[in-house]
Amino acid sequence: MNNVTFIILGATGDLTKRKLIPAIYQLVKSRTIFSFAIIGVARTRITARDLLNASKPFISDLDGKVWEKMEQCTYYDTLDFDQKKDFVKLKNIVAYAEKTHNLTGNRLFYLATLPDHFDTATVQLAES
Repeated sequence: MNNVTFIILGATGDLTKRKLIPAIYQLVKSRTIFSFAIIGVARTRITARDLLNASKPFISDLDGKVWEKMEQCTYYDTLDFDQKKDFVKLKNIVAYAEKTHNLTGNRLFYLATLPDHFDTATVQLAES
């Protein structure tokens, strides 16, 4: 896997900051992935930098160059699982990120949200 777009729904939760972002960081640091984008969405209004900074305490031996790459490749926006227009917006963010980082559409969707949202989110993803 040399390029991937990580799309995290429910990105502001503990799972993302404690596990997902640190794991992606390790993949980048070990050069397992070279080209990537991280796209986080959730209901909370934050920035992409806020999303990443929440994970810093869970990453040991932070490499500044790797972190800078993570900052350059991370996107965040608000999303309401019940709003189709928000999933259309997500589709546009994915297209922009993949074009910007020359990615091939190898996408990994991670639902870091309550199971109650799985059905709605997957239907909305499929439709958009």
